[in-house]
Amino acid sequence: MSSLDLMLINPPCNTVEKVDYLVVGTVLEFNVNAVNPGILSMASYVESFGQSVKIIDLRPNADFEMLRREVRAEQPRVFGVGTTSGWQYLETLRCFEVAKEEHPAALTIGGGQHLGPLGETALRDCSALDAVAVTEGEWIVRELIERIGRNPARLDLSGIPGLLYRDGDRILGDGDHAPPLIDLDEMPFLNFELWPDYRAFTPFVEESRGCPHHCTYCTASHSAKLARASGAHGQRFKSPGRMLAEFDHLASLYGKNVLYALLASTFGVKAAPTLEFLGGMQTRGIQWGTELRADCPWPEYIDKLHAAGARELLIGVESCSTEILRRLRKSADPEGYLRRAEDYIHQAKIHGLYPGINLIAFVGENPRTMQQTMAFLLRNAADLYRVGANSVFLFAGTPLAHQFAELAREFGAERVATPYADKTHCYPVKLSRDLSYEAGAYWCHLLSKTFSCNEINQLGERRYDYSSYDFCLEAGKHDV
Repeated sequence: MSSLDLMLINPPCNTVEKVDYLVVGTVLEFNVNAVNPGILSMASYVESFGQSVKIIDLRPNADFEMLRREVRAEQPRVFGVGTTSGWQYLETLRCFEVAKEEHPAALTIGGGQHLGPLGETALRDCSALDAVAVTEGEWIVRELIERIGRNPARLDLSGIPGLLYRDGDRILGDGDHAPPLIDLDEMPFLNFELWPDYRAFTPFVEESRGCPHHCTYCTASHSAKLARASGAHGQRFKSPGRMLAEFDHLASLYGKNVLYALLASTFGVKAAPTLEFLGGMQTRGIQWGTELRADCPWPEYIDKLHAAGARELLIGVESCSTEILRRLRKSADPEGYLRRAEDYIHQAKIHGLYPGINLIAFVGENPRTMQQTMAFLLRNAADLYRVGANSVFLFAGTPLAHQFAELAREFGAERVATPYADKTHCYPVKLSRDLSYEAGAYWCHLLSKTFSCNEINQLGERRYDYSSYDFCLEAGKHDV
């Protein structure tokens, strides 16, 4: 019998069944091959306690027969799959089916941004799925492995916050609370060498988890709600010293001739630790990109960013219409938010950065709100290097999912229910009486193309692949 404690799978995308609606204006236009941060974090955490783990990356080739051979050979005690989007959902369920066919005794667990909030729905969709981690999975997976080790014949899954599980025909567990949230400074360094062919992917450091905001469209709202129910609030941060040590470690693996990603729901929320981090990065010759909000204290450190290696900084504007921003719950002061966003774009360009913005076509969009967004983009076109625009989708666990019936009555919006959307619980949205889903998607595609620079547009399907962003790297700043 194998001694493998944990096998983790990065599932492929849109291969089991093809999407039956327009994909223009969605990430399906692009080849987004990347390390799954949640999977790598769970693997690294479990390994740090001496438990054995193996990662299988199916994203590049969707080789389910290879997965079958791996499960048969390794016979893992726990088999986990993490989904980062609804377009991996059917593939995720297929992974569980393969695992149970080859090793019925394995405990199968799913999670991630899409499957986690589905919870009970996912368990009812797939009889080969035993349990769902509804939010962060590191502590949960380690607890499961330890319980199996103590009593494999009579595994008890009760009393684990953040875990739903199958017991015969019943769905039990606590899906209303988060598990114990681990101090991010206490987490082990990510072991990128666990990831197959890790050098082919963008390296990253995680700055923080969680978000203090409650934007209507965002799946982060689900995890934030569970964290609040468990007594935790807002973001959890790594200390500047910890982040600097992680960058040093990664530079020893990847060198300095790449653009690193700094992962955060919103970077730079606290000025003092951000300034300390930037000061430490000035001597390291590492170049990186991240995302932030217009209302973070960026004026206190924008003049330090370039010297600290920052290059691409995307700002979550979401809409350039104050009406839509209010509906998104992006800011209590949408007029002020847009003024700060415009000022940031201009200042970022002056300070040698590559400013970009993210946009969402949202419920209630109409010719007036579209004109406002276009006017903002035209005013700032000379300073923008990238615009990423997508039409909103309806996902479980978001405030939008709870409010949609009311918004639909008010604006004539509709959930676009196709066979594929019904199976994946990932719905396109007719935005309003004025805009079909297709019209909104094409508009987003047009904005992304028109207001992004030539270097970005020439990347084609690799538009979101940092390993292709050589034009952001500065000569003399990345000697190994």
